Amino acid sequence: HALPHVSGAPRRPVEMRVPRRRGAHALTRLLALALLATGFAPSHAGGTRWPSGFTAGVLREVSLEGSSAPRRAGVNEISPLDTGDGPVTLGVGEPPSEVYDTTRQADLSLSRTSIPGLPKNAKPIDVRMDVVIPDTTLGSADTFAHGTHEEFRSGKTLVWCKSFLLSDLFDGEGKLSVVAVEPLPGSGDVHHMHLHVCDEGSGAFSRHKQLFADESGEPKKPLTCAPPSWQPDSGCHGTAWTFLPGQEPVLFPPNVGFTIGGSDDDGDALAVRRVVLEVHYDRAHLMRGRSDQSGLRLWATTDPNDATERVGLFSVADPFARLPQNLPGGQRDVRYTTHCPPGCTKTFEKPMRVFASMTHAHLRARRVLTSVGTPDANGNIMRGDSAGNIVQGDSISAQSAIDGTENDGTSRNTWTTVVSKGSADGSFKHDVQKFIPANFTITPGDALRTECRYDTSGDTKSTQFGPATSQEMCMQVFLYYPKQQPFLCGYYDETKFWCGDADGFVPKTGMDLEKFSEKCEVWETSDITPVTGVSDTSPSTGDTAVPGRKTCAEVEMADAVVSEKNAVRGEGVVM
Repeated sequence: HALPHVSGAPRRPVEMRVPRRRGAHALTRLLALALLATGFAPSHAGGTRWPSGFTAGVLREVSLEGSSAPRRAGVNEISPLDTGDGPVTLGVGEPPSEVYDTTRQADLSLSRTSIPGLPKNAKPIDVRMDVVIPDTTLGSADTFAHGTHEEFRSGKTLVWCKSFLLSDLFDGEGKLSVVAVEPLPGSGDVHHMHLHVCDEGSGAFSRHKQLFADESGEPKKPLTCAPPSWQPDSGCHGTAWTFLPGQEPVLFPPNVGFTIGGSDDDGDALAVRRVVLEVHYDRAHLMRGRSDQSGLRLWATTDPNDATERVGLFSVADPFARLPQNLPGGQRDVRYTTHCPPGCTKTFEKPMRVFASMTHAHLRARRVLTSVGTPDANGNIMRGDSAGNIVQGDSISAQSAIDGTENDGTSRNTWTTVVSKGSADGSFKHDVQKFIPANFTITPGDALRTECRYDTSGDTKSTQFGPATSQEMCMQVFLYYPKQQPFLCGYYDETKFWCGDADGFVPKTGMDLEKFSEKCEVWETSDITPVTGVSDTSPSTGDTAVPGRKTCAEVEMADAVVSEKNAVRGEGVVM
């Protein structure tokens, strides 16, 4: 768990541990023995313990101040790390994916250096744009529906898509096993990239074989792209990968990966054959004439054993920025809580073993916490105590809610925090969003709770949720295995939760409605300091009033009243 920063104490660079591989001769046996004999070891305060057979590399963050791109320290630094099998000394490389020079990105020796443990026989498959950014301000408003955010209508934001048949990108008719993914952003203005997986006959795949609305017209207008996996009836059913700013190369655990290529009739329903690469460009109106080759590098081998367990991506909380309540402006601590309810996870075929997580929010986010719990028939969260006995309860201490350390394995506090994203001062870095090690299992019937905390003190009006960078988001992405069909779970609207793909839902009724609905609260300054004897009854519901907190709706309504009074007097409008 993250510890609060002590005033006057020196701040240290944030460490990130990523999985890497051991020698190939020991992998399969070691991993199988570890999983069968002990399962995944539980998380402990002070770090994550990986199962026997995993090792880790260390990458250190340095300040991004004064820099347009994330930087990495210690190209030649050596750092000892105890992985549970004894100390291991590892070299630390500089990921070329953070350097936007395409010449450096094309240097495969740099790529290999940045991914310690990458199999020597792995070869690169590049899935990239190859475009010149046009003038996105010309007639761009005419291509969007009424109500689309101004950043898109004005051409400041460009979301562009391109289709690929992956077998066209490598020689041979067989299948390959992807063991690592390396992001290749073309500039610091790439807000995100998705690699959507599509079916044969997918309308979205056919649509994005062309880049422009009219290939012969002048000036050319980029063909608008609504992310296919979030669109019903698109023929795309999830993402093979998601890139966010600051992401580094990821090497999967031994024998975990995904296959690419093959034929539609080979019986492999999980193989990735057709993809749509989606690239979101910020400040696109300033990029006219710039060449861009943003995309992803898939490192793949010909050994099918390298993808015995298929990796999946699972997005929870608010997967596509649909939360209805605005964040009121002028507040230091706004907390929005969402859930992936048990009504959805009950549909899982088997448990999901999560080995990495990535948090996504925008500029006002300061901290993101995700917890997992197992509810009983009444929706009260149960968990095992230190002796392995089931305990249950329905409360969480005020201080635990503040610092995110709501459980220690023995207390009655029942949610288990599995992701706590924020720096020592509690701030969330929008420009450093990457996969970090995780180690937990989502069992059918579990619930997941994600709380995003925002600082809107610099805003004079409310902030909506949405895809534009000036709006806000609250999303958690997990890497897990074995892969299953569901890839979304969380808020959709007032009547249902997303569960599955863009066409999949579970109703918001019964226990899911009562215990696992979303809520938005404003915590007053006094609540940020330790408080004794104040509890947040049933953190999964929004019905119980707690001294020192108000709902976001109450605060927004009060601001609206002030705004109306100021307008009548001819004063500045608050919102």
